[in-house]
Amino acid sequence: MIGLKNMKKKIKILIIGAGYVGMSLAILLGQKNIVRIVDTNKKTVDLINSGKSPIKDDFLINFWIKNKIKIKASNKMHSFVKDSDFVIISTPTNYSEEKNCHHKRLKG
Repeated sequence: MIGLKNMKKKIKILIIGAGYVGMSLAILLGQKNIVRIVDTNKKTVDLINSGKSPIKDDFLINFWIKNKIKIKASNKMHSFVKDSDFVIISTPTNYSEEKNCHHKRLKG
């Protein structure tokens, strides 16, 4: 087990999914770590990279801005996964093959 309190190096964390849970984790963990987030939605990725939240939550947005948390986003997982210390998968819990066909795009 890694002793996170004693680590001086920032941990590189990849979060897959920029929904409410993924963005909340990215902002929380981004306070002390390097956080990258992957999402299949290009508009969501563009918003995050321009410092704007795809989630409508005033507390979350204000916390992100106030703490100057940097989050980099992409819709190409391979651009981040090899360089990550940890990967967190944050995808919808109400998954269905008919409605959520994006899983194919996240491969590789």
